[in-house]
Amino acid sequence: MPGITKNLLSVGQATENGASIEFKKDYAQIKYMLANGQEIKHNNQRLERGLYPIHCIPIVHKIEANHALTTEKTDHNTLWHHQLGHTNIQAIKTLQSNNMVIGLPKERFSTTGVCEGCLFGKMPQHPFPLRQSKSKYLLQLVHSDIRGPFPTTSISGSKYFISFIDDYSRFTVITFLK
Repeated sequence: MPGITKNLLSVGQATENGASIEFKKDYAQIKYMLANGQEIKHNNQRLERGLYPIHCIPIVHKIEANHALTTEKTDHNTLWHHQLGHTNIQAIKTLQSNNMVIGLPKERFSTTGVCEGCLFGKMPQHPFPLRQSKSKYLLQLVHSDIRGPFPTTSISGSKYFISFIDDYSRFTVITFLK
């Protein structure tokens, strides 16, 4: 939503993640159970212009490293890289310098090596192989496409165009249409 200045809460995602939300005539109550059994409750979210504003206080909780990281000796660079969803080290430094993550250590972050998960997950797609023309002579196969309507008309008043591409020679003709 362009220009929005507030965060929105998805009721569907909240309930899928264990929250329960009860709507009344003029307020909403949100309950969420933490893994340690502690219940978080937001009461009396008064209806304002069709929305229920939620005024939250950040909850500090320990982020647990996944099993693979706890069984191996890992440095804090790798640990936080994994915990923050394979974020690059420069972004982690920005989070650290702006105090944007509660519990992020004040130690110096540096690039320590190559992350195998990032290599596979961020690997670019190989380009499509160059293909030879299917056609053996001119005008055997002609590709065509029409586009429009465009919001602005051309000088001659056209709002569409049609293209023709000869498969053998790649010769292209574009004609404007009203």
